[in-house]
Amino acid sequence: MEFNNIHKSYIARFLRDLSFFGAVSIPYFLDWLQVNYTQIFLLEAWFILWIVLLEIPTGVVADKYGRKVSVALGALFFAIDLLIFGTTKNYYILYLAEFLGAIGFAFISGADKALIYDSLIEMKKKDEGNYYLSRYEAAGTLGILISLPLGSLIAKSNIITYPKSLAFTFILSSISLMLAFFFYLSIKEPKRYKPTENFVKLGVDGLKYLNKHKILRAFAINSTLISAVTFFMFWFYQPLAGSIGIDVAYYGFVGAGFNLFAMLLVLNVKKLEDSFGMKNILFYSAFIPSLLFIGLVISKIFILYYLVFC
Repeated sequence: MEFNNIHKSYIARFLRDLSFFGAVSIPYFLDWLQVNYTQIFLLEAWFILWIVLLEIPTGVVADKYGRKVSVALGALFFAIDLLIFGTTKNYYILYLAEFLGAIGFAFISGADKALIYDSLIEMKKKDEGNYYLSRYEAAGTLGILISLPLGSLIAKSNIITYPKSLAFTFILSSISLMLAFFFYLSIKEPKRYKPTENFVKLGVDGLKYLNKHKILRAFAINSTLISAVTFFMFWFYQPLAGSIGIDVAYYGFVGAGFNLFAMLLVLNVKKLEDSFGMKNILFYSAFIPSLLFIGLVISKIFILYYLVFC
């Protein structure tokens, strides 16, 4: 079997998503850096701000110099970002790290999938795009499912003393990103359409179209709000797990369970759509998380009541 661009992309995505630090990020900030939640979220707000600001300018690299160059640079900048996280205890240096990480995210955003699609066009398989792109996403999810439990086990192992072991998980993730960088470089750049319009104009025109398109605008707002609210669970599930006595060594198994459940849903979107309809699926994607958040609050209230009065 020929080892082509698609196979290399799968491996690169798997390596890129080996997030050994993912399940111990909160203990890293609290126990290793010894910063508070306000400082954590200020740092993450800085990261998101630069992703938004850099999303359009970095697209020039993919359009002018190639998708391969863009995704390879993205993996490299991400690797540097995580290496800094793993080798410093200075909170303020992490603002530089997150700026570099935002550059990496923006370089990769969309360019990796465009690279696969352009490769499929050359292979005369563009009609099978959904199949190959779903497998590409599955490769990333597999990386997450493997790395989250391993990262939390490493954090509480005897290999490196705690909490220094928390920083080591970032270094491991940086190494896997460097491997992804080399895999992306080994990909052959496929032929592609090169836009002649100014990238600023393209971005402005896209925003104008979104503003005028009522249904698309509603979808965008819906997606943004749901993603913003549910993403909080990434930060809060670790302290919540700790509050009920789950050891750091098992945080990764909790996180992997989330991702496994999400992967099963994604793989069965077609069946779910046939059963419930897309409109209902979108409704439940907002309604169910809201109920679960409310249930979480109520359960904590009952626990406090029991501890105080019983």
